[in-house]
Amino acid sequence: MMRPRPCGRLAGWRGGMYPHVPGLYALRGFRLLSGYGEGENARGLKAPFLLAFRLFGRYFIVMGKIKTALEIALERTESIKSDKAAIEQFEAKQTGKRLANSFLENPDKSAKLLEDAIKNASKEQRTSVKEGMFEVFLSRITLPSVQEDEAHLHAVGKGLQIIIKNNLFHSLYRQMLDALSRYLEENVQYEDAVKRQYEPRLRKKEAELSKRYGQSVKLDPFQDPEFVSFYKQNMGAFKANYQAVVDEARQKAVEAFKNAHT
Repeated sequence: MMRPRPCGRLAGWRGGMYPHVPGLYALRGFRLLSGYGEGENARGLKAPFLLAFRLFGRYFIVMGKIKTALEIALERTESIKSDKAAIEQFEAKQTGKRLANSFLENPDKSAKLLEDAIKNASKEQRTSVKEGMFEVFLSRITLPSVQEDEAHLHAVGKGLQIIIKNNLFHSLYRQMLDALSRYLEENVQYEDAVKRQYEPRLRKKEAELSKRYGQSVKLDPFQDPEFVSFYKQNMGAFKANYQAVVDEARQKAVEAFKNAHT
């Protein structure tokens, strides 16, 4: 196979003498070929070059540009500035999360701390602090499992009032709280209704097993695969109605927060 012919070769190339050319020293066996043969271009300070290398028996030619030390230094400075700003925004967001978690533990005494943290944050970091708070509050908007969860939902509502100034959203949130206040009680009632509806079938199975084994047999409904399937189907449909209320509140919260900070 014929190799590409250079117009002029940069003198002194030994595979590592041009560290300012990204990637050259990492790949051994490169041949650096200048597109020009005389004058300043031959020194490779700013000239375009052809980078020819052999891989899997084939030759490849890549066009590139040798950067000066000043250009590389400027790029690194911009990168450091960008990284520093990103770190500061990340730390501000983490601060917001810590404050939100502390607030939920004691919402009555921590409300002012939350407000002061937002007020005292710099203009550049204020939104990140609020984003951290909002992510914590949003993650706590869920269906309650025990009675204490209702108090947590009320605390989340208070926290959202501090970072979202939107009366329409807070009205919707209160409606969600009213609906969920009935959820736990209705959940117990609905579960009992499902068990009562399946009970005749369970008693029939017990009678059949008692007759087969010649002794009384009592079945735990949750050990009966047919009941488990029946139970999940009915309870799932019941919870889905309330989950839709929660999902709507979460969606409206995201929209309200986004509109408040755009």
